[in-house]
Amino acid sequence: MPVTIKDISKYSGVSVGSISRYLNGFTCKEKTAAAIERAVKELGYKRNFTARGLRTNRTMLVGIVVPVLNSFFASILSSAQRALDPHHYNIIFYDYGNKRENLEAKLQYLLDKQVDGVILFYYGKSLPVLQTFLDREIPVVIVDEDIAGIDTDKVFADNEQAGYEATAVLLKAGHRNIGIIGGYEKNEDYTGTERLRGYLRALQEYKIEPDPSLIEYGHHDYKLSYKAAKRLIARMPRPTALFATSYHATMGMTLALNEDNIKVPGELSVIGFDKFDFLDVIQPPLTLIEQPYEQIGQISAETLLKRMNGDYEGFPARIIVKTRLIQGKSVAPPNNIK
Repeated sequence: MPVTIKDISKYSGVSVGSISRYLNGFTCKEKTAAAIERAVKELGYKRNFTARGLRTNRTMLVGIVVPVLNSFFASILSSAQRALDPHHYNIIFYDYGNKRENLEAKLQYLLDKQVDGVILFYYGKSLPVLQTFLDREIPVVIVDEDIAGIDTDKVFADNEQAGYEATAVLLKAGHRNIGIIGGYEKNEDYTGTERLRGYLRALQEYKIEPDPSLIEYGHHDYKLSYKAAKRLIARMPRPTALFATSYHATMGMTLALNEDNIKVPGELSVIGFDKFDFLDVIQPPLTLIEQPYEQIGQISAETLLKRMNGDYEGFPARIIVKTRLIQGKSVAPPNNIK
């Protein structure tokens, strides 16, 4: 396998960011430069002059890749575009339909188009094609996923705290039998795992033993989330409250509750996640966790701009953005508490 900048970093003890800046022609301390050059020589690293040429002769193209196009991702796209527009970048936007094979094909196309950088939303634990971008010194900002083995900038919502706050609202209202619709089983996605961890932390604080039968998974798909909600509603005894941990989980849960004519919050209290298109028509207004999509889009784009301009200070960055609890009217004490 070819030697990478990550290998140079391990050998020399110099950060990946400093190495990338040096190899792209930026000056650094004499001692640091010597350590890098020694590692380059000892490991036989081949400088990627083609990639450096691409960085000099920019295409002024940025790829933004999302699992599905919905109001949440559209809002982030708009925010990112507003940050990129003053710098005259054009956006290539892809929706890969939550299918990994589609994603890999789209990313390969972005490589072929010689984009200057990528903002990626992906729910999964590995994606080897991303290393090709980094080897070619094309900056990548990953949003809401902590992909193993990929040393690059990552922007997250404060997912664990969001899960904790939502569950705590239900616990404070007197609920102890709280169902949750999460992302994927077996820690397959970072956001779902973190939100579930917050749910479990809140239960632990109230000294409530988690009940596995109250935990369902919607795979970030509204149809699967609908089925998960139906299973929770059919459970005996039925939960007194439900927490949907994503946009799609909230959609699926809402459809299931409407279909079964379950009164909210009289029969069942609910908390959703994200603002979405038909939110205003839901009655009563939902209590929900709102992700700061404007900030996420702006921060992701600004971080990418820094890297495309050769500024690798603080690389790789882990940026956490706080969520906000919006109080609606979908939470009340369980009907067995007078």
